[in-house]
Amino acid sequence: MFKKKFKYYSLVVSMFLVITTFISCSDDSNEEPQVTMDLKKEFSDNFFSVGNGLFSEEKMPSGNPNGEPIYGLDLNDKALSGGMNFITIQTPQNFDKFMIGVKGEKGFWTVDANSSVKSSSSRAGLSTYVIPLNFGIGYNTTIIIIIIAIDNDGNVTQPTEEEIGFVESKSGDLNVNLTFSNAKDVDLHLYTPSGNHIYYANRGYVIYDDKGNYMENGLDHDSNAGCSIDNLNNENIFIPEELIETGEYTVKVNMFSNCDPTVATYWSIIARYNGEIIQPLNGSNPAVGVYDVNAGNGDFTEVMKFTISEVSSSTNRKSRAIMYEALPLTESARKKLSSN
Repeated sequence: MFKKKFKYYSLVVSMFLVITTFISCSDDSNEEPQVTMDLKKEFSDNFFSVGNGLFSEEKMPSGNPNGEPIYGLDLNDKALSGGMNFITIQTPQNFDKFMIGVKGEKGFWTVDANSSVKSSSSRAGLSTYVIPLNFGIGYNTTIIIIIIAIDNDGNVTQPTEEEIGFVESKSGDLNVNLTFSNAKDVDLHLYTPSGNHIYYANRGYVIYDDKGNYMENGLDHDSNAGCSIDNLNNENIFIPEELIETGEYTVKVNMFSNCDPTVATYWSIIARYNGEIIQPLNGSNPAVGVYDVNAGNGDFTEVMKFTISEVSSSTNRKSRAIMYEALPLTESARKKLSSN
């Protein structure tokens, strides 16, 4: 987590442009060395990818045990499958590239430092680098990420190891994931075609059919609710195929409470249907943004709209439901509602 207050306003535009490029950049770049695509896909699905980073199937370099450490490095120590994470580095060092891998696993990513979000802070000589990691839908275990940097003079840093814990989350055929970079109460909101608003105060519901079967959908995490810090920094909305509505969906993000206004917060939202990233009607998917230092509460920023025109399931369990039961409000949700 950043320890010093500094201004991020100039980062916002570059954050959207650069990270969108990270995510959407083609894997067929002429500059990328030939690798075994099965290994690259396996690594990306089970661990993470780095948009326009170059993947190598070799063993992760060992770094320089006698070199300088990477100063000011931070990242969320939890991740969920299909979500994102951010490596943020606020440092006086000037880097040329970063190498990022998983301890004990073959393969790693190399990232040009000039392709990360980089800008000088208000503190003389200090720069900020932001590298987004896209976790695969097969990610399901705690891992140790290794990060090595090379500065502009060719000096190699010591390896930095960061443990990333897997966040258990419920999975549907439609999933909308929110990730943010530090411990604040940032909320995910989804509006369905029928007008249902899924969020912390209306988490979703369970349906039961005449055979006693049941199925649920909705929000399964409300992280750092009311600034009661859990450091999860992830939220997830899931809807199984049988309960998916056809029509237009709207996704919003809201800073409910800026628990620490002295630091900026990077956020990302990814919407997937049947494991594939949805092409939005407007906005972007994945969507990324920044809540600047001293950001206020209650912005309700519209992130994207998308349409699901048909569902592949032949079983409409919703039409056979004999009972609906709302998912109960959490105690933290009650406190948030009472504070409004």
